[in-house]
Amino acid sequence: MKTIALMSTDPKTGKTTVAVNLAFGLMKAGHKVLIWNLSKDDFLYRWLDINKESLTGDNAIHTITNRMGFDVLVGGEFSNNLKEYISQISTDYDYLLLDTDTGPESLNAAKLADIVIVCTDLSPEDPENLAVLDRKLQDMTSGQAGINLVVPCKIKVGEWENNTKQLIDIADRIGYEKIADLIPE
Repeated sequence: MKTIALMSTDPKTGKTTVAVNLAFGLMKAGHKVLIWNLSKDDFLYRWLDINKESLTGDNAIHTITNRMGFDVLVGGEFSNNLKEYISQISTDYDYLLLDTDTGPESLNAAKLADIVIVCTDLSPEDPENLAVLDRKLQDMTSGQAGINLVVPCKIKVGEWENNTKQLIDIADRIGYEKIADLIPE
């Protein structure tokens, strides 16, 4: 099973939208996919029209198939046993997408991931914040892992010069090969 952590340094950068679209694309390609919401917000559940409260009254873990056709993990408290739970489900899915929060818990999730995707809205502080995040991930994994892909999700229309400057600054700090190509070949 491949584990993909979706992260951001700021809330509301499009991370959950990327997670849902990635899950749907992988599912349509024939893969069995599970999204796990590790975020404190309910954007994923609202995106997929899932009434979390009706499932988690006992704080039990529920895996449900949503209307788009892939599975979503709902409920439970996982921060202390994330690695153990991932190993338990590793044979059931081809991909596990971890929709993380912006807090320190997301670093623990990213440490366990095969691929780390970070979403950005190209805010002025993002080049430095993403470079710091990349260094933290590398430090936590003894240089074995860092950011694999940066996806600019919210481009400011009419600010192309500034968008380009921010994207180049990010690429200069963490590597041009890590910036998502927005124009498919």
